[in-house]
Amino acid sequence: MHKNGFETVLVQDYVAGTGARLSLEIFRMSGPGSAFGIYSFKRSSSGRPVEVGAGGRLEGYYLNF
Repeated sequence: MHKNGFETVLVQDYVAGTGARLSLEIFRMSGPGSAFGIYSFKRSSSGRPVEVGAGGRLEGYYLNF
């Protein structure tokens, strides 16, 4: 196991024919507390709430949930 309960991450980048880009990051953590820790680290209070997953927040070009 790694620091703060981090186990692994999957990253995949997508590019549409129009040139639009999407980067997906999925973190596997050792438990709910560790998962909330990485979520809290990656989000900020400046984002706006969205109804995606648990606690979704859209921040600039990031969607965290």
